[in-house]
Amino acid sequence: MKQRSSLFILAFCLPLFACMTPDRADSNSVGRGRAVAQQWCSGCHEVARDQLDQAAQGKPSWAHGPSFMEIAENPKVDRDYLRGLASEFYFPMPAFHLQRRDQEDVISYILSLKARL
Repeated sequence: MKQRSSLFILAFCLPLFACMTPDRADSNSVGRGRAVAQQWCSGCHEVARDQLDQAAQGKPSWAHGPSFMEIAENPKVDRDYLRGLASEFYFPMPAFHLQRRDQEDVISYILSLKARL
């Protein structure tokens, strides 16, 4: 009976733990997030301090998003806040359909910039 209840608890809790995303990201996640951001976000956002200002070239002013450093400076910005942004459609930001892991990696990258400010 004791073994059966242990198995039940394990079977019930394991999926919950698997779905939880840690608040602290590893360096691999941050590196992947920077690469995804450069590929998908750098057309409108400055995603790194060393990025050439390609975002401003040939785009109307409404298509210029805040830099990732500006986003990271906002004291309200945390993982949940950024998840909300990633899941909502904000005009004029295009609706990218990034995989969940890519979204989490970009979020980890932005949060890593907070520590460097």
